[in-house]
Amino acid sequence: MVLARDRHRCQAPGCCHTRFLEVHHLTARSKGGGNEADNLVTLCAACHRLWHERGDSAGVGIGA
Repeated sequence: MVLARDRHRCQAPGCCHTRFLEVHHLTARSKGGGNEADNLVTLCAACHRLWHERGDSAGVGIGA
């Protein structure tokens, strides 16, 4: 559902990868975020890794 909504593309600004896609929780489950579609976004593996390593400072800029 999330992949289809996001047209099977990474949603990080400036990235248009269509391979190695993962679903990211905008609000982590450990912080009360759920699995509802509005809390999920498609990222490629590289952008997803950067997000978890650096958070907002990674320049991924999702969920703003």
